[in-house]
Amino acid sequence: MRWHPRYGYGVVDEHAAVTFDQIAPLFGASATPLPGGAGWRISGTVGDDVLDNLLDPERDRDTHLRGVPTSNVAMVEYRLGTRPWQRVPLTPAPEPHRWAFSFQVPGGAARGGSTAELRAWDTAGNVSPSLALRLAAPATLDSDAVP
Repeated sequence: MRWHPRYGYGVVDEHAAVTFDQIAPLFGASATPLPGGAGWRISGTVGDDVLDNLLDPERDRDTHLRGVPTSNVAMVEYRLGTRPWQRVPLTPAPEPHRWAFSFQVPGGAARGGSTAELRAWDTAGNVSPSLALRLAAPATLDSDAVP
């Protein structure tokens, strides 16, 4: 028996509870170059949807479900170019029902500029649209340039 954030342990059929969700997780990410061209740090947060409009506002016993996602974030994955997808470790974020992620891409992996593509899955099997981050070397100042 598994725990579900909205329905608890075995309160309802787990499959029905999880597959009720048809909306993919929402997430955002950014890429920051590491010092000395050592690579990139990609970080962001991810959370699943909250559908409070489906709760009965007249039922007092449903108040604890308000603001609780209808499923959980299952994983975040990334890939560089056409390489295989790799899972990203998730840690709890400060906001309720959200997860944070942060990982490094070595400089050699993104040599010459590359694109990191990210996507998120929830426990209902919904996958978010891919988010593409361009990993390009930061611009350098030419000391001989004339303004």
